[in-house]
Amino acid sequence: FPEKCTCSVRCKAKRGFVQIGGVPEGPRRCMAQEGSAFPAFADPPLCFSGDIRCEPLNEPNLLASGCRDCQVNPFTNATTCAVGTSDACRAVCKNGYGPTKITQVPCVAYMTKLRVTRDCSSIDSVDQCMEHVQMVGGVEKRCCWHNDGLNREKAKCLVEGLESMTRAPMRCAALYAAMFEGAPQCKKMCVNNLRSPLVAADGCDEKIPGETCSVSCGGSPSGDVIFAGGGKLGPRECTEQGDFGKPPFCIEKPQAPRCGKYPVSPQGLWDVPSSGCQCRAGEDCDCQVSCSKNRVEVKTVGRERVVVRPGVSRECIAKETPHIGRCEDHSKSQEECLRLGERRNGGVTPCCFQARRGSSPSRCLPLGSPDFDRAPSQCGTGTVGEWETPVCEDACRLPEIPAEFLAMLDISEDCQYCTPGTPCHCKISCKSGFDRFDKERSVRYSCTQGDLVFKDLPVCGRQEPKAACPLFPETKDRYPGPKKALAKYASYEVKTCLFGRLGKSQCAVRCLGDQKEPQTISCKSPIHGRQNRKGPLDFWKAADGSRGFLPQGGCEAIDDELLCLKAAEKHGLLDFPCCWRAAGFPSATGGQGKAAKCIRRTHPAIGWSEHPDIVQRHFTSGVDRKWSIQ
Repeated sequence: FPEKCTCSVRCKAKRGFVQIGGVPEGPRRCMAQEGSAFPAFADPPLCFSGDIRCEPLNEPNLLASGCRDCQVNPFTNATTCAVGTSDACRAVCKNGYGPTKITQVPCVAYMTKLRVTRDCSSIDSVDQCMEHVQMVGGVEKRCCWHNDGLNREKAKCLVEGLESMTRAPMRCAALYAAMFEGAPQCKKMCVNNLRSPLVAADGCDEKIPGETCSVSCGGSPSGDVIFAGGGKLGPRECTEQGDFGKPPFCIEKPQAPRCGKYPVSPQGLWDVPSSGCQCRAGEDCDCQVSCSKNRVEVKTVGRERVVVRPGVSRECIAKETPHIGRCEDHSKSQEECLRLGERRNGGVTPCCFQARRGSSPSRCLPLGSPDFDRAPSQCGTGTVGEWETPVCEDACRLPEIPAEFLAMLDISEDCQYCTPGTPCHCKISCKSGFDRFDKERSVRYSCTQGDLVFKDLPVCGRQEPKAACPLFPETKDRYPGPKKALAKYASYEVKTCLFGRLGKSQCAVRCLGDQKEPQTISCKSPIHGRQNRKGPLDFWKAADGSRGFLPQGGCEAIDDELLCLKAAEKHGLLDFPCCWRAAGFPSATGGQGKAAKCIRRTHPAIGWSEHPDIVQRHFTSGVDRKWSIQ
């Protein structure tokens, strides 16, 4: 029944339709129609599809797929080619253009800018109608067009939303438009003009203008590559000209300069080796050069001068070339160019030679010059090789003493490496089996700048020999007397020696450790029983029970070898045995009067020129006593 039947009518917004005119959306009642036997609803609203088609991608260097019929609704943003679906619009640049990545391009709606008119119905041109809006109640409304008119008055252009609009428009001014957003902007790729065998520019192959990559020297098996000139290293930008600009030029690093023959010292300070000295600067070199005989090498370590032992390998050192000038002045000769250096930035820059090629002349330019238009054939080093030479000084030496005495000395190896002003670790002492006759001093020695001779060397003498038993002959008459023998040999034990008159003193003698009865020998030389004119002999007894005597006049008062070798002299708090020299010790008396033949051990007169014949050693306190007197 018409009065009881109502419904609601709206445009299908979810499908992208919007009301463009006619009766407003809302409820409708079924009503009797004038002139009609059937009831009907009131007129529906005029609905218009809001979907907008994206214009096709017409970029000449772009390849597109699935982008022709793509539409989007500006009110719902629904699209027929949504990104992430199989229907998405895909675009990629053609070969030789970039970027090379395939891109899914969305169709996006955006609001347009239209002009405002006072009345759309006054417009009679479709193009003008599509460019205007009309203000209705303070809101911009679009102008719509139909070729056959939109109302009963046949107005072709009307503002949307009019109830008098009887026909759906063919077109309306677009408040919204649609376009593919984010499509690749294809640009011609740059040619990688940077790459060469010794230039690393692998990241520069697929770059478009504005993009950058990095370039460096490299690619040599040895790894030693240097920048010779041309374009700069580091970040490079692809230009609109389709390349990266001037390429850099890299070459293998020139070999270090070679040192020639080792120099000969004009003063003969060092010995030149016959081989092994063919080296380049910085290399490990087997070139051993030592100072000549009687000289030592000295160097300064911190604040101290120290001696360098022989066997040091000399170093070939690269030093600044003495040949300085302008590289460009030597463009005709490669040899002259490479030996030259040019002063730049406070230092010396080597020159590089670019050989002639075709009509391009040869050039000599500083290393790193941007003026190179191709890689130079060779570069110099700006240096020359120079040998490190030792600093040699005269070494301390031994005094000139007879070879027989020199053989008694134990001289340490360090004595060869002493020179004035450096730490000296020279040690000189008497060899084993020899006694020191002079005054005991430090065993360390050194010398001075004015006199390079070691001073106060030990005065050594052979220790009294140890004879094997039996020593005494069977015939007593042939034996010169036991005391003289016993004064020299330490292999006998003497007992019951009586100090009496000549011919009456007797000693019982046997070999040490021998269990036989001692052999009795008479004293046949006047060593005992002789009375000292200055008083009786002052006998003394050593710690082990052995006995000797201290003459009142000291050792120099004795003129007899046997007594000299039996006596000792008190000097200070110690007793020193006497030493005998048949030729005498002139220095002991200062060369005045008769030279003393017997002086105490450690006497200043004892030296290599006045060397004792025999040194009594048995009565010194604590020294190897092998026989005793009772």
